[in-house]
Amino acid sequence: MEQTQAVRFEPQPKSLFPIGLFLIGIIGLPATLVRELHSAADPLHTMRALFIVIYAAWVVLETRITVGTSREAASEVDQGTLALYGSARMLTMLVALFGPSVWTRVGPLAWIALAVFVGGIALRLFAIHTLGRFYSHQVRTLREHAVVRSGPYRWIRHPAYTGMALAHVGFALLFCNPASLLTVVLLLVPSIVMRIAVEEQALMSHVSGYAEYARNRRRLVPLLW
Repeated sequence: MEQTQAVRFEPQPKSLFPIGLFLIGIIGLPATLVRELHSAADPLHTMRALFIVIYAAWVVLETRITVGTSREAASEVDQGTLALYGSARMLTMLVALFGPSVWTRVGPLAWIALAVFVGGIALRLFAIHTLGRFYSHQVRTLREHAVVRSGPYRWIRHPAYTGMALAHVGFALLFCNPASLLTVVLLLVPSIVMRIAVEEQALMSHVSGYAEYARNRRRLVPLLW
């Protein structure tokens, strides 16, 4: 539930990290798209190009939030998890794009990867829309912060992170190489778990009713964790 910032009354440096990652993505995605389109006669390269276009559209859809977060004061509550989590996401994408894939043709797993990828993005965007003004890429709380229980938050506490993880699992599966899969397992997932721990500490301390809400819902995966 990426939704949390302690109110502060002194000027603080801006959180410029999200916009930096946005610019890296804007450069890296078109460069690899041109490469895939150059071999578009091969169905696998066409599928890879489709994934890149969808990822780029996802980045654009979150542009308003990315720019808005970069205008916010850096949050001490975040404890640096935005930089860790954002770097893990970007590295996962870049390693998948530029690493050598083990696939030589489009098979059933490619379509499964597409479903997981698109489903993860849809879940994340739905979660962001549900939170509305409470959402930020930073961990922060607002003075009027309230627990959101609608949409995907009826079932899990952090559906935006679930969507992020699913989308990158699908992305890494299609652009499959050992490094991309290791990046998901060793960097992205641990960074999400660490960020959730920091976020829940802030929510438990500053948002009335969150402890009660959390007792009946798992963090990322219903019935598991």
